[in-house]
Amino acid sequence: MLSRINIFRFAVFLFLILKTFPITQRFLPHDYAIPIFLLISVSVTFYPKAFINKQTFMLLIYLGILCIFTLLGHPRATFGWVLFEVLHLFLSLCIFNVIIYNHDIYVFKAVAFVGTLIILITILLTLGILENAPKMVRMMVVSDTDVRFYYNRLGIITFGSIHALPFLFPVLIGNTKSYIRYRNKMLIPISTSLMVIVVFYLMILKSAFTIALLLSSFSIIMSIFISNDRTRNIILFLVLSFMFLSPQGRNLTIGAINTAINIPIISHSYSKFIDIVDSIAEGSPVGQASGRTKLTTKSFNTFFKSPMYGSFSKVNAGGHSYFIDRLAYFGLLGSIPFFMFYYYVLRAVYFFIEIRLRPYYMLCILVFIFLSTFQNIIGIENTLYLFILFPGLSLFSTTVRITPEKAC
Repeated sequence: MLSRINIFRFAVFLFLILKTFPITQRFLPHDYAIPIFLLISVSVTFYPKAFINKQTFMLLIYLGILCIFTLLGHPRATFGWVLFEVLHLFLSLCIFNVIIYNHDIYVFKAVAFVGTLIILITILLTLGILENAPKMVRMMVVSDTDVRFYYNRLGIITFGSIHALPFLFPVLIGNTKSYIRYRNKMLIPISTSLMVIVVFYLMILKSAFTIALLLSSFSIIMSIFISNDRTRNIILFLVLSFMFLSPQGRNLTIGAINTAINIPIISHSYSKFIDIVDSIAEGSPVGQASGRTKLTTKSFNTFFKSPMYGSFSKVNAGGHSYFIDRLAYFGLLGSIPFFMFYYYVLRAVYFFIEIRLRPYYMLCILVFIFLSTFQNIIGIENTLYLFILFPGLSLFSTTVRITPEKAC
């Protein structure tokens, strides 16, 4: 039946397949604007009331301020940049808003399942590519358009997907623990979750991105130990922090990393691990981490020189920090609605998730904040994983029902 909800579901899955599954470019030549336009037009036209909320209001304010900067000739706030900046936020918001408005648990779970399946297939294709071109994932960032298009048609994973994968480890591990504890040790879901975790982490190891590797390792370790007991989680965090900061804890960490370097599957990431070891031993960033820290510091210094309006020069910002760069470019005037948008969406997702999985989402948010501070996030994957895939995957081990207070 061609109802509003079915048209919306079709638009969501079309967008998901055509925009997050690179290999579709090989078999289904398409205009990138079509799935975007269809999803936005169907969502806004059929469900305008779904957008009467604080997160949509903050995004509109952010768009309005960026347009003012564009009219004033801000070198960063070009028309194309502003369109991309707001569009990738609004697309994920469209899916979340309408799902919550319709109380549509089915499509939430279906999107999470299809999205995870796309990631798995893309990773398997990428691992095959890396056998002949070991550094191709990293080179995609700086390659020309023809090279990127060629490897996209082969199905290679994107830079954004690699750095968004750490967001999903907490829910995968939280689901596994729930299956073991509350679902009478269901073998198939447990083995499936563990398989997905191993494949995701293998992809991160093979891609050799330092930040993604660090955050994934941290996310996995913390997810294993956290629980529903807030006091226990705080104590765990303090103990781990003390162990890491103490000389004995740092030596233990260095020893573990040095042992891991000798494992054949990750030996190709030797230089990355050496940077991590040296940074821990010195107590300050070394190697690539040092350069990234300097760029973040540069953006901070630019912001403090003009905290209200930011800088009208792109060269004054480091260009390597999603959050801090926006403070440097647009000051508090442009950044407050930007941060408030994220606050209201993350708050809505948090209260949607069942109580026993909320600590895992807090860990996911912590990973996102750290990533956004030291990495310039690009692409739709980050908001898609954070707003849609995480809560959707959480439904596979819970019995959440969407209620009005969870939609606020």
